[in-house]
Amino acid sequence: FLPENIFNADETGLYYRSLPQRSFVLKSDKRKGIKTAKERITVLLACSQTGEKLPPLVIGYAENPRCFKALKKNSLPVMYRWNKRAWMTARLFLEW
Repeated sequence: FLPENIFNADETGLYYRSLPQRSFVLKSDKRKGIKTAKERITVLLACSQTGEKLPPLVIGYAENPRCFKALKKNSLPVMYRWNKRAWMTARLFLEW
């Protein structure tokens, strides 16, 4: 294979509302056992061996998120798709 035809792709979950697992607090502070937020998006990134970057794939929960209210999804620098769990599926990967 030629180097421009060899790609590395990886997906990651981004918990955008989650608080840090650890923090500096006073010894007198009694807070413990905070529930973490589960809202997430999945991001798929890919790059060729020569440095060519493919447009990222972002998978969210909503078909039309409120943050995209004034935007057209086609004008974004990423490919946005959705499903009810915000997970990568074979159908989404093939479409990407």
